[in-house]
Amino acid sequence: MKNLVKSVVSSEFNAEIEIGGVPEDLTIAFGGEIRSNHLIIEGTNRLDIAIAPFHVIEDEQFRLFVLSIKGIKRTLDLLKRAYEFYSSILGKKTAKYTVIETPENYGGQAGKGYALVSGSSLRRKIPANLYHELAHLWNPRVTPETHLSRFFDEAFANYLTALAIREIHGEEAFNSFIENLRRNYEAVLKRFPEAEKLKPSEWGKLGFWELSYTKGALILHDLHQKVGEDFYEILRGIVNSSIIDFHRFKAIVEEVSGLVIDI
Repeated sequence: MKNLVKSVVSSEFNAEIEIGGVPEDLTIAFGGEIRSNHLIIEGTNRLDIAIAPFHVIEDEQFRLFVLSIKGIKRTLDLLKRAYEFYSSILGKKTAKYTVIETPENYGGQAGKGYALVSGSSLRRKIPANLYHELAHLWNPRVTPETHLSRFFDEAFANYLTALAIREIHGEEAFNSFIENLRRNYEAVLKRFPEAEKLKPSEWGKLGFWELSYTKGALILHDLHQKVGEDFYEILRGIVNSSIIDFHRFKAIVEEVSGLVIDI
C-alpha cells in the first residue's frame, strides 16, 4: 500500500476530454485549456471539471469562473496583489491562473495552474484560502516519500499565506493569522500529545501530515525570524531545486544562513 500511495502522489499525466450534452445556459469550468467542449491539460496529477451557470471573468493573468459577480472585483484585485507579492520573492509564473468558485463546505483544492475556492472564501475581507491555494503555484518538486509529510506544499503555502496577509493587510492581520495557527496546533496536541516530539521528516510515515498546516508553518515562521532576509533566498533555493527532500532542505538552510537545523 505504501508503494501504491507513493506512485499516486508522484504521478503526472496529460489529458484530453470531450464533454457533451451541456445545456446552453451552463458553462464548463476547467483548470486547463478549453476549446468549446474539448478540454486539455498537461502535466497534472488531478482533474477537476465543473458545470454550472458561471460568470467568466477574463484578465491578462487570471481567469475566474464565479457563481456571482458580487464582490468579485475586489477579489480579483487582491488576487493580483498576492500574485505580484509571491512573484517578487519567488519569481513569476507565466501561465494563466484559473479560479473556480465551488459550493460552500466543498473545501479549497489546488491543481496545476488552478484552484477551487468556495464563494465565501473568495469574498472574505481577508481571503486567506485564496492566498493559500495561489501559493501552491510555487510548490517545489519533492520526492514521493517526502510528499507524504505535506511539509513542502501545505506548510509552505500556509506560511506564504501569512506573508501575503502581512504584505496586503498589515502586521496586525499577520499576527492574528500566526496566533490562530498556534491555537490550532495546541488543539492538535491536546488530542495527540506525542506529535510535539516528532520531526517534520517523520510526519508522513506516522500519519501526522496534518501538522504541516499548523506546526509546519510555525517552523517556517521561526526560521524566518532567526535568519531574517536570508529566508527569501532559502525559499528561492527550494523552489528552484530540481527535487527537494528534507536532506536538501537542511543543506540549503545551512548553506544560506549558517544556521544548523534538525528537521
